[in-house]
Amino acid sequence: MMWNRNEADVRAWIVAGRPPERERDAGALLEMPAYGRRLSSRDVDDLVAYVLAVSQFGVPADPLVAE
Repeated sequence: MMWNRNEADVRAWIVAGRPPERERDAGALLEMPAYGRRLSSRDVDDLVAYVLAVSQFGVPADPLVAE
């Protein structure tokens, strides 16, 4: 599992395959693919919300999701 400090990190993993300040892990068996060109911005927003919800990473900003 990737380690994230905030929502922006989760978004960067999905869109770019890793946060910009993080170097490639030469020892990794698999590299996270970047989905930024395959997903719409709405799809990325939904996926970020899902990852945050299932990982119990803080409280979602959307009050409907928080219920």
